[in-house]
This record gives sequence, structure tokens and C-alpha cells, in this order.
Amino acid sequence: MRLGIVSGFVGLAVLGWIVTERTASHPMTPLAAELASKHLLYGEGHGGALELVTAEPAKMGTWFHGRLGFPVHLPSVARRPERLVGGRISSVADSPAAYALYDRSGQSLSLFVTRRVPFARRGWTERHVGGAEMYFASLRGVALVWWEEKQVDRLYAAVSGGDEEALVEFALLCIKGEQSRPAGAALPVRLAARPLAAPGSPRRRSRRTRAS
Repeated sequence: MRLGIVSGFVGLAVLGWIVTERTASHPMTPLAAELASKHLLYGEGHGGALELVTAEPAKMGTWFHGRLGFPVHLPSVARRPERLVGGRISSVADSPAAYALYDRSGQSLSLFVTRRVPFARRGWTERHVGGAEMYFASLRGVALVWWEEKQVDRLYAAVSGGDEEALVEFALLCIKGEQSRPAGAALPVRLAARPLAAPGSPRRRSRRTRAS
């Protein structure tokens, strides 16, 4: 019953985001709207929507594996400003997903882990940071970034109402593990930043095509 109510609320919220953003100069994609809505629903409720409350990444990862059937490796944040609060089973683009909630100096930070989403890149801005390919968006004060772990067919998405640089720091920690750069260090130069066409928008011809 609770799951049905939550799913219905998320569905209405996503629809509201999309309808509103369709009138903007840069329309928001359904993926960004869904991630932002679930971040606000799960992350801004002070942990009330979590199914497991724990500060131990290994325990959280084991719990996810037992319910999702695939391993979820959460980063160690022992020497970081982020603190793991807990997690729950969610979904992204109709696929089961792990959801982990972190607290960074009183600011909620959400991490989603799911299988790769077809055409996810459309409507996002592609940037290369520290050798990692990331995709960025923002929606009414909510910053979003996602990246892929192609070897295991996984998509990771981090969402926060905080500043984008802190979100990128966390994303790099997830990608590179504990050996990632220290918190607060200068970010690497961002290369090749370019917006990707949103669904329904005019598309320019290009000599190169990329798989979504």
C-alpha cells in the first residue's frame, strides 16, 4: 500500500516537472525529472522513506545485493564530509534501482544505481572531468549528474540541492574509489562540455553518431 502511494506521488511529480519544463528554452528530460522528484521525496524527508538506516557502506551494499540481484558498491566516506544515512529499493526508468541517501553538512545527497537507460544522454550536457565522462542537468536548484559503468551495464546518478562542485567530488569518489582527490581540491578542467539534443528537439546533422 505504502509503495503504491509513493509510486503514485512520484508519477504525478514527474509529470508536473515535465509539463512545466516543456515551456522552457531547454526542456527537461523524463529521466532528470524522475531523479529530481525522487531525490526530493526520499532525500528531503530526513530519512523517513528509507527501508534500512545504516552508516556502513558494506552493510548497505549487501542489503541491496540481496534484493536486487546485482552488486552495489558504495564508496567509503570515512574521511569525507558525506555521511551515509541509509537506503531503499527504488526504480529508475521502470527498472529496479538502489537508492542511497547521504548527508553532506546538512545537505541531502542522493545516489541511484540501476541498469543502463536507453537514450539517457539526450537533453543532458556532456562533460569530461578527471578522465570520467559525465552528464549534467539542473532543475530549479537541484543539480544532477550521471555516469555509466559500462563493463557491468550500470548507470549511477547523484542528485543534490547543494553546489555542483560538491556533487562532482562525490561522483569522482564513486568512480575512482578512496584514491580520488581530497574533498575541496580544485576540480580538473572540464573538457568538451556540450548539450545533447532533448527528445522532440531539432537535431543537427553530424558526421559522427554515438550510441545512446
